[in-house]
This record gives sequence, C-alpha cells and structure tokens, in this order.
Amino acid sequence: MKISLEWIADFVEVRSEVSALDRGMTMGGIEVEGISTTGADFKQVVAAEILSFQQHPNADRLSVCKVNDGSEVRQIVCGAKNFKAGDRILLALPGAVLPGDFKIKESKLRGELSQGMMCSSKELNLPGDDSGLLILDPSTTLGTPVKSLYPANTVFDLEITPNRPDLLSHEGMAREWVFLGLGSPKTRAAAPALGTLPQGLAVSVEDSELCPLYTATVFEGVRVGPSPSWLAQRLEAVGLRPINNVVDITNFVLMEMGQPMHAFDAGKIQGGLSVRRAQAGEKIAALNGKEYTLNSSEAVIADGSGPLAIAGVIGGEPSSVVADTTTIVLEVARFHPPSVRSASRGLGVVTDSSYRFERGVDPELCLRARDRAAQLLQELCGATPKAATLCGSPEVLPRTVSVRVSRAASVLSLPLTAERVIASLEKCGCKNSSTSGDLLEFSIPSWRGDLVREADLIEEIIRAEGLEKVPSRRSFEPSPLSAVDARYARFRTLKDKLAALGFFEIVTVPFEAATGGVALRNPMTEDQKFLRDSLLPRLLRAAADNIHQGNKSLRLFELGKTYKPEGEKWVLGCLVSGPVSAPHWSHSDERPADLFDLKGVFDALGLHGVTARAATRSELKDLGIKQPVTVAEFVLDDQPETARVFVPWSSYPTAERDVALVVDRTLPAGRVLEAIHQFKPEAAASVTLFDLFSDESGEKLPADKKSLAFSLRYCSAERTMTDDEVNKLHESLKAALKSELGCSFRE
Repeated sequence: MKISLEWIADFVEVRSEVSALDRGMTMGGIEVEGISTTGADFKQVVAAEILSFQQHPNADRLSVCKVNDGSEVRQIVCGAKNFKAGDRILLALPGAVLPGDFKIKESKLRGELSQGMMCSSKELNLPGDDSGLLILDPSTTLGTPVKSLYPANTVFDLEITPNRPDLLSHEGMAREWVFLGLGSPKTRAAAPALGTLPQGLAVSVEDSELCPLYTATVFEGVRVGPSPSWLAQRLEAVGLRPINNVVDITNFVLMEMGQPMHAFDAGKIQGGLSVRRAQAGEKIAALNGKEYTLNSSEAVIADGSGPLAIAGVIGGEPSSVVADTTTIVLEVARFHPPSVRSASRGLGVVTDSSYRFERGVDPELCLRARDRAAQLLQELCGATPKAATLCGSPEVLPRTVSVRVSRAASVLSLPLTAERVIASLEKCGCKNSSTSGDLLEFSIPSWRGDLVREADLIEEIIRAEGLEKVPSRRSFEPSPLSAVDARYARFRTLKDKLAALGFFEIVTVPFEAATGGVALRNPMTEDQKFLRDSLLPRLLRAAADNIHQGNKSLRLFELGKTYKPEGEKWVLGCLVSGPVSAPHWSHSDERPADLFDLKGVFDALGLHGVTARAATRSELKDLGIKQPVTVAEFVLDDQPETARVFVPWSSYPTAERDVALVVDRTLPAGRVLEAIHQFKPEAAASVTLFDLFSDESGEKLPADKKSLAFSLRYCSAERTMTDDEVNKLHESLKAALKSELGCSFRE
C-alpha cells in the first residue's frame, strides 16, 4: 500500500518530519518497506505551448516547432509524434540540467536551430507514459516552473497486516496518524449527499449473504476525457495509471476512502442488473485483456446477456467506460469477503478491489464513498445523477467490547486508571458506553473490525500510550533443573560418548515373547506378551541381523527401560563382536573384541560395577552367530549423577617426581593407586602409572614381587614451589605408602 504525504495532508495536519513518521508508524505496528520522493525540481524547465510545427527539411523523423514559453517564442527540433498545435508541454530551456547530468543548450540538429528540448515524463523522472511528450492540462499557465506543476512529494510504501483493512486508504491512514500522535485532524467538509433519487435501474440480489448491500446510481451527461493533472498526479504517486476521468475517479475514491467501486457504461447494459453466482462454464472478457471461465462458486454482476463483472474482483471489457460513453451506472457495494477471496485465488486475479474486499471493507462506508464519487463526477465530468437503486440495508448492528482496567494494567505493567483507559481508546474511535466498577464497555467504530475481544483493546491502549512506556522488567525466573531434564542431559552425554567411541545406537520395542518381565493384559501380538526385563536379547538379535548381512565388526548399544514386578529402571546395554579394527594395508590386527574392550568402554564412561559376559553357546546357536559376542548391562538408576566442578589450573610451574613401589605380585595396581590418592598432599595435582616391571628369574626383583612406577606432578595455585618443598612432600607420601602397604621403593 502506497501512501502519499501530499494526499494525506488533506485529512491531517502533519507536524512531524519524514523520519519521525517512519519511526512512529513502525512503533505503532505498521511496517514501512520503503520511502521515496516524487516530483521534479529542475531549474529552467517551464510550461510552454506548441504554436505550430512542420516537417524538418533534412530529417523525416524530426519536426521543427514554434513554442511559446510565456516570455518568447522559440524554435525547437523534436522527434516525438504525440502532439498537436495548441498542446501545452514542458520545455527545458538552455542552461537546464536534466537527470544523468544532461545539459541543455542551443544547438543545430541536422542544420536547424533548436533552442531547448520538449520533454517526456521519462526525461524528467516523472511517472506516466514515456512513449512521447508529457502533455499538460490545457489550462496550465505558460512559463510555470515544473517544480510548481510537479511539487516534491514523499510516498511511503507500507506493509499492512491482514487484520487492518481500515489502513488501506489515505483517510484510514490519516486516522491512524492522529491516533499515533503524528498529526492533528483537519476539518474537512463531507461530500454533499445525493439525497433521494428515483429508481431507474432494476437490480436483484439473489443471495444477501453474498452481497449484503448493493447500490447502483445512474449518471447522465457524462463527458469522458483525460483527468485533470492534480488527479492524475495523485494516482501516479501511488502507482496507478490514469485511464480516463470516470475510471480515475473510482480509483481515486478507492485510494482516498478505501471503498472499491466500478462504473458500467449504461448503454451496454441489457435490462437490469443481477448479483448472482456464476453458472458453470460462463465466460467473461475482463478489463485486463484476459477471458475467464467461471464456476458456481464465483459471484458475478450480470445483465440479460451474461456476466458484466466478477463481484469485488474485476470488471468486464464489454461494459467498460470509453470515450463515447455518456451515461454510466456507478456500482458501490459490499461483498462477502470469503467469496471474493475464493474467486480471486481461484481465477488468479488480484486487484486493488479484491485486496480490500477480501480483508473486509468498512460496512458503513458505501453511501459516503458513493457521495464522494458523485461529487467528483459532477465536478470533473459534468455528470448529472438521475436515478439510484439500493438493495439491502446500509445500517450495521453496533458492536461492543469490554475491558477490565485491572487486567489491562497487569498485562501492560502500567498504573492505569479508568479515565486513562477511556482516553486512550477514544483516540481510535471507541466510545465508552457503560462503566461498572473495574469493567468498561466500549462501542467499536465500524471501520475497526479487528477489535473483537478484551486483548484487542489492551493492545490499542499500549499503542496509544506508546510501547516505550512499558517498563523493562524480568517477569519470570528460570525454572530449576527437573529430574527429567537432568536424566535427559545425562543420557544425551552418554550417547555422545559412546558414539565417539565407535558405537552405534539401536532402538527396539520393549516387548518379548517370553521373559521374566511383566506380562501384558492385552498384548498386541502373540510374540509380544511381556515387557522386557533385559536389553541383551534384542541386542543379540540386532547383532545376528548385522552379521548375516556381512557386517562382522560390531559396536552396538541401547539405552532404554527394563521392567520387573518391583518396578522399571533405565539400563544401558552394550555389545561388541568381531575384529577390533577393520582390515587395512598398514596393519593386520584382527584381534576379536572381548571383555577387556567393554571394560575400557565403561571405564571411559565413568561407570563402575558393570555386569559383562560372553554370549553363551546356546544364545549364539539359536541366532546362527558363528563368532564370539560380548555383552554388558548397567543399571543407570543405581548410580546417582555426581556434580562436576571446574577447577582452574594453576598459572605457576609444576615439578615432577617419580616413585617406584615394590609390592606383592598379587596386589592390584588399583589398590596402590587408591592409597596414593588417599595420602598424597594437596599440591600433588596428578598421578599417572607409567611402568610395570616383574622378573620371573628373580635376579633383578623377587619373583613374587612387582614394581609399579608412578609419576606425580606437584603444583601450587598460589606461588612457585621450591625443590625442597616438593622433596619434603614427596618423602612424606612415600612414608605413608610404606606404612599402609608395607612396600619398598626402587631407586
């Protein structure tokens, strides 16, 4: 939707700069897609009259013209053909600079002097037909600067939301600017009412829901011709092409007030008019030059010969107003929005009329818009209203919507009072009809069809107050981490780690044919009578399917629930089988995965106390598996999640010390590591086992002993430690280990 600042100034006294208008509309919920400036501000370009012209003696396509610029007669050589003697045009005098830095000066064209240039609209960056000269209104005063004829104008290109059809006109947008505080309303005389006219055209409406109101007004003595320049310029500013004064008036009222209308040539109507549904297969030649085949879902305006227009969408070519039309029928109506939308989409025709009708036109606008069009037809076309027909009632039932002051204040976080709410809503045309304590009732203006509930009125209150007045505050607190969220995060981490270790996840149904789990009362099939009590049977079946398909190196896991009479638990099941690594030319390690591989996996996951085993011969035989398979299960519910605390590393240097403990060969290395962690000083940041040594011969070490070598890193978070400090701490640790384990130390 394009809005002309010069046009909207007819309705409102604009008191803001363009940038302020842009921001004000944006903050009010109207998207401004673009802002452009029209008009022409060129020095030495004036209105002139072509007195005479003759063929150029040396060029077939050029003419030599005598042109009066209001102060003198000049000779101009011109290549255009769309002019005649007496036409008024725009003349660029020597010294003018046109777009593209094109400088005008006296020169000879094919031997004839040219003292300037007669201009087309394109040469001045003006809208209009650029195939020839720009022809001005015959009443234009000679010598008038182009700036006065085409003053600068700002045009806003707006994106209007579907719920605000009242903004699809200059009058509606002017109301909105007043509401948003962007201007003050001007007093503007309403068009004189037509009054009571005799009925002169039979009109029938077959479905009042399809067309709640239809008016047809007959005008005689119509003089069809070009529109005056002011009217043409306003239409061009909003992207419409002037056609003739009658059609231009209907488009003008559409853009000014938002009410679509259509003019028929009365001499081409056979009998009366009928508003009805189209008959399947009926055709109409439309104004856009295309022919459409209609069906019964589309509404038409028809006469005795067939459809003359598609209701609310587009008129027909045979009944259009042309140069020799003298009597017209002006249609101003209300059509059912869903019907117009269906016809527009079904036929692929979107017009300014359908765009408004399908969104909903102000139901009380019809007669007022008709009177405005009648005023212009009389002034610009010499038309005389002779007869009028009205089908339906122009009256619309009033609507009321209530709002609670306390609710509005709570939603908007503003200290609202009843008086403040009433003042805000009256800005948009609502009237307070009753007050009952905290509850206010408002009658809704006919043009605001979007106001239907309390929330809509609350939105209008804050738009009137200004969105910037809403205080910034935190109205909620982050919800605490629930047990479900914590479990999901933990399981997600486990799955990611297993995937990083080369495992693939499988997801199976929790039903089995026979198990020690929980029996179902109403099983879906015979082989799904029980809920599983273990993940391993399904893991083994998945392994069998893979092996039978040639995939012998397997790393599978499933994380799911198992079920027992005492309850259900989350369990992690893992399976490994086949070579540890795939065959490769660089190595030939085909060692099959075993219990130790699974142990390493669960150690990496930080899970301890895992039940792991090799699949039994009977399990493998039943499934046709001919290679070893190792499986493990771990009940995740039995291991609570421990919180991890990040400890920043020290910025001070570390010192390393090694210690080799000689212990009984049967003593697990894990027990030694536990003792070191138990007695190591706080400054010992890490402990690493890096060597295991034993001697069966007993020459270097007794045969019943083994040596475990550990590396310890010492570091302080507060300062650099001296060698003496590190040595004392290390010796104290060795003494504690000797007392606890009865070990000795290798040098």
